[in-house]
Amino acid sequence: MREAFDSALEVLGCSGRSALIDALEKHGSYAKYDDSYLSLWTIGKGLQDLFGQEIAEMIMEKIMINMDRLYNLQWADR
Repeated sequence: MREAFDSALEVLGCSGRSALIDALEKHGSYAKYDDSYLSLWTIGKGLQDLFGQEIAEMIMEKIMINMDRLYNLQWADR
């Protein structure tokens, strides 16, 4: 999940990615260092609260595409 999220934010650049993650952490929707806390639902809700429905949907779609790609790569290696 974290890898898919990070890769979806690459388009923002390092400072934009960092600012978004900090905003999501302050909102309580993301944890930099606690993988057990990561949830598509809470990240999506945080993005929606911060940016509105359209932007949240665009980012979440990219995250889900990345998760699917990573899952398929994992199974292709077997």
